[in-house]
Amino acid sequence: MTALSITSQSSGEMHVRVPIPRLTYLKQIMRSDSFDALWPLFKMANDPCKEFTESYAAMHHLRAWQRTPITVLHIGDGAHARTAALFSFMTKHWNVSIDPVADEAIIGNWSRQYAVERLAWFRGRVEDYPLEQWGASGRRVLVTFVHAHVDVDAVLRRLGGSWVAAYTNACCEPGRQLGSGGIVREDWAILSPERRVKVLTPFDWTGNEQVPEAS
Repeated sequence: MTALSITSQSSGEMHVRVPIPRLTYLKQIMRSDSFDALWPLFKMANDPCKEFTESYAAMHHLRAWQRTPITVLHIGDGAHARTAALFSFMTKHWNVSIDPVADEAIIGNWSRQYAVERLAWFRGRVEDYPLEQWGASGRRVLVTFVHAHVDVDAVLRRLGGSWVAAYTNACCEPGRQLGSGGIVREDWAILSPERRVKVLTPFDWTGNEQVPEAS
């Protein structure tokens, strides 16, 4: 956050604190060895900077749980599986992108062109994806909801004890999209009008059926 000083001749000096977005995530992405491979997917977005920083924020906020390879489920990942794609290049984790509008031709062609590893996708609603299999398998998972139009609490309840942390970012329905429990934070390195985020763990998640809208 940056403080701007505004001086008034009639009343002296007035200090106004104005939050200014940071370019931290965008710089990290553009300087990375993964940028050239990721750009073909992100350039198709209406706002590539927004999409890049939203996806990078998920990886940044979940960094404490990334010491060893783990499976990451990307819920509502969009037509081009961008968050899963970024994770597949910038982490060592196996990634599953889940979205009803997943463009299998674009994702498949891109994956083959860049020899992408650790990436799978499911074209369908999360309600139709067998989330319960992760609990049965004993494998631990991270979950991202970068701009998913789903009920975060309902998804986490289905995962049972298999999830270790979840990242959520509201875009239009914060009451459902941010989930219950945890602390809402504003991430000023996300270059989007909506930058409220949460990191949930089973220890601070309440699992409420209904969550009041964030103010």
